[in-house]
Amino acid sequence: MMFNLAVFLLIILYVSVCAVVVGSWAFKTIDEDTAGIMDNIDDDEFKARKEKKRLLNKKLSKMGRTANQVKKWKAKMKEQGIDIRNIRWT
Repeated sequence: MMFNLAVFLLIILYVSVCAVVVGSWAFKTIDEDTAGIMDNIDDDEFKARKEKKRLLNKKLSKMGRTANQVKKWKAKMKEQGIDIRNIRWT
């Protein structure tokens, strides 16, 4: 009985070590592929987009609106054929 338990534990240990080795190898290759994509994004461009979005959210919060509400409003205006660039906000 003790011999069977020891063999069972060694087999479980071997399988788990193999799973860890294969898993780390597989995920390492995935990480290397995505790293190339992230390197292509210019840091200044990323920061500029983030700042632009932050300022827009600040403006919308002063109006009491969310980005989703504005998106729906713009879609509604486009559907009605109204060009929102020509609306005068007085």
